Amino acid sequence: NYRPVDCSSHRPIRFDPGYISDTIYDDFPGVGWSWFAFNYEPENKFAVVDKGKGLGGSAASCAELKPGGGMTWACRECGSKAGYQPFADVGSVTFWMLNQGSPGSVPPVWLQLNNPDIEKACNAKLDMSTITPDTKQADGWMKYTIPMQTFDCPNPEQMNQLLWNTKEGLTSNIQMCLDNVQINRPGAPTASP
Repeated sequence: NYRPVDCSSHRPIRFDPGYISDTIYDDFPGVGWSWFAFNYEPENKFAVVDKGKGLGGSAASCAELKPGGGMTWACRECGSKAGYQPFADVGSVTFWMLNQGSPGSVPPVWLQLNNPDIEKACNAKLDMSTITPDTKQADGWMKYTIPMQTFDCPNPEQMNQLLWNTKEGLTSNIQMCLDNVQINRPGAPTASP
């Protein structure tokens, strides 16, 4: 017998009512997730899978963003029905971030959880410069764990994307990368590293 499993968690993929991976990105997008950048520098200055740029030489998702630009991890057409509500019953979101232009400093971005399909967003736009990273590595990578209550979201089950957007007032481009973007559910083992 063969059964499909999630490549990262090795948990069975259930088709009824649906399946979206809790691993949003780890060397490549997780099941059900897509990536896009907006207001970025063209000509190969963005990459969904940028080999060798991630943690420990793995792949990372990287972009050079202009003022007003951003990076989004989205579950398309999610948030509306069972099996397709990736942020329902979530305890936290974990990710690693790198400011390529100034390793070790926080990129000037804010983070928001939203769903543009239904024009709803959580109440909080999180200024990443005000959040202390869990871990800082010598190469500049910083690990963050954001508890769901920090997003101040009355209906998290309706949300379908994480958006890292450049902060207002930015006058020059920034280069940033994300790696190991993970949804953490209470009682479930957390991803490594």
